Amino acid sequence: MSLEERDAILGLLAGRQPAPDLAERRAGFEGFARMLWPGAEVPDAIELRPGLTARWAGGTPGPGQPLLLWLHGGAFTLGSSASYWPMAAMIADQAHMPVLVPDYALAPERPFPAALDDTLGVLDWLDAQGYG
Repeated sequence: MSLEERDAILGLLAGRQPAPDLAERRAGFEGFARMLWPGAEVPDAIELRPGLTARWAGGTPGPGQPLLLWLHGGAFTLGSSASYWPMAAMIADQAHMPVLVPDYALAPERPFPAALDDTLGVLDWLDAQGYG
């Protein structure tokens, strides 16, 4: 690399805007999700245990009926059952079965293993409801 190329790269890096903080990124992601699915009527979340909620897409199955448990994306730092619910509804429609999307703990406020603990809590809840 020539000195001119290096200086050009350094100039570009010096002019970068600082990355938005996590709260801004989360708000932006939620807004982006609403923009992707305008008018989506997201149902209320249900409480599985104190501090752990989820949303059903495609209805609520009866005990013993098949279902999908979807741990949404977001690298365990952003996203919610509300922002992913429209996609979960499409999955439920195509799979012909309900999808449960939990609101697991997000880092960095609740670091590992909090999301894993919440996932295990969802599985315990499903088992206690007769879905296991």
